[in-house]
Amino acid sequence: MPVAVRNNKPGPTVFYDVKSNVNVEWQGAGDPSGEDVQYVPDEWVKENADFRRALNRQVLTLVDESTGELAMEAQRLAYLEAEGEAQQAVLAVADDDRSMSLVSLKCVGPGTRAGSTCDATVIRRPEAINDSPPLCDTHAHLSRFYRANQTGTDPRTGESILAWERIPNR
Repeated sequence: MPVAVRNNKPGPTVFYDVKSNVNVEWQGAGDPSGEDVQYVPDEWVKENADFRRALNRQVLTLVDESTGELAMEAQRLAYLEAEGEAQQAVLAVADDDRSMSLVSLKCVGPGTRAGSTCDATVIRRPEAINDSPPLCDTHAHLSRFYRANQTGTDPRTGESILAWERIPNR
């Protein structure tokens, strides 16, 4: 069963167990995020001479289970807060200026085989996606033969989602 151990030194402390090849790092005493308390295997307390020496010198001390649980909760909350701050930093830097954005669409004009579409790339600004059918330069003259059908609504923006289809010959 793991044992909760606190670092009593003002700076970080690292213990490395050669036998198990495990490294445990504590932050300085009184760390507000609770990183000054870590769990270690109880075998270290019983059998590891170097770990016992750190305990005897009071570099590290054993703490009760409730103190260990409080420290783990503080670590969890600090992690969640840091994760939220990181997400906010990413969102602050992300370029949300749609005026500089371009969208790549596929041409809906006829392809070289019966029933296929051209699929050439058509570049548009986001605000112009639904202005006219996405047709490449080769098929631009066919725009009057296409109509837009609303297939849904974008849940993020509330804008209509359109699908362009060729008007059947009459």
